[in-house]
Amino acid sequence: MSSYMVLLLGCLWFQLFDGRVLLVDPTHEEESICSGYVTVVTADGNSICQLSKHGGASLSVNQLAVCMSSVKQRWAEIKSLIESTTADSDSDMNN
Repeated sequence: MSSYMVLLLGCLWFQLFDGRVLLVDPTHEEESICSGYVTVVTADGNSICQLSKHGGASLSVNQLAVCMSSVKQRWAEIKSLIESTTADSDSDMNN
């Protein structure tokens, strides 16, 4: 039996529009009118393991806090979905 470790990363891409509106995972058209962007990554849902902000408009501390909170929330949602899907799959295999 092989053993493996799964690392679930949560990553969201945010674009800043009009200096105040944060768009999550924007489309190509939305990207073309945005003035700044940031990528936030979590590996455990509690802490941020990467935050990338390269150029463009500045983001406020509050905007960065929203980004970090959003990626943590999304990580928890995806983790729950994967766990329920895995549990369903295991249940099907045992029947």
